[in-house]
Amino acid sequence: MSLMPDLGSIVASLRAETGAGLVRRLVDPASPVSVYLGIDPAVAQLGVLLPIHRRLMPAQRDLPSGSGFAVRPLAVKDDGKDIINLGVFCTDAACEDIFRHFMDDLVSHLLAETSDEGATRTFLARVGLWQRFFVGGAGSYLSDEAQSGLFAELLLLRDLLIPSVGASAAVDAWRGPEGSPQDFLLAPCAIEVKCSRAKAGAKIPISNEQQLDESPFPHLVLTQVAVVTGDDTNPSLVDIVGDVRDMLATTGRPLGVFNDQLITAGWIDAHAVHYSENRFFVRDIRYYEVRDDFPRIRPGDRPPGVVDITYKIEPSSLAPFEVERSVVEVWLKS
Repeated sequence: MSLMPDLGSIVASLRAETGAGLVRRLVDPASPVSVYLGIDPAVAQLGVLLPIHRRLMPAQRDLPSGSGFAVRPLAVKDDGKDIINLGVFCTDAACEDIFRHFMDDLVSHLLAETSDEGATRTFLARVGLWQRFFVGGAGSYLSDEAQSGLFAELLLLRDLLIPSVGASAAVDAWRGPEGSPQDFLLAPCAIEVKCSRAKAGAKIPISNEQQLDESPFPHLVLTQVAVVTGDDTNPSLVDIVGDVRDMLATTGRPLGVFNDQLITAGWIDAHAVHYSENRFFVRDIRYYEVRDDFPRIRPGDRPPGVVDITYKIEPSSLAPFEVERSVVEVWLKS
């Protein structure tokens, strides 16, 4: 694919044009897929439009929706009668900063497609991936707690998972951003990561009764990563994202999957400057095998009518279940 066109100049030219209806510009005439940027002057909404055949248009109920953006079909008189534009528009000026980053991502992926069918699937998938960002607009940054949690997951991805099972399997195993009960899922071993920024001995929070249910796995490991505020010699979330990307730089698909999971986790590169000063000193990492009398609540322990179980574990009770990292490595490779 050729270099990404300058979308900023296209947006500027669109905003300089006046008219009673939608105005649009083709992004890359050389692309096998027609992708347009457009503005409806009546409402000043910036959007991305993908002309497709009517038979490819999803039902209205299947179109992504959310705060700050709208996905809608549009008929444009210059197109053929069987062509409908699948468009996504920014509907809130407070979200336009996020929308511009989303627009760059969406257009780059659409231009990599070679068919309308593939482009339609990509359009819907990318919009779904970015939905969470539009709720908070440009200021939707990761909290300190979310930063430390993501840092801990990426620390294990970098130092344990990728060296043990390889880039592709490790990235595919990373499910934390998707809200899976466990952060890493492989056939022989699942890993749940907990990060603590509190003093030593802080209780370990458990979000639900599935999180420490070992029954689906040959091995389930609870990993406790203890961090404290570091100085300039210690890594930030920005640094560890860069480290993992460097490890995946030549891998092709795994790098793309990793970048998509970062977006799902709430990270975008445009916000990196807000995370660069928050540095982490890793005080301790401990691994515990969830088995036998491990202190936890499982789905079968929940009485009828009880929902939304959360609880905390006293770390001192976990000593009998601690295992060495080398043991976890063996399980991952088995």
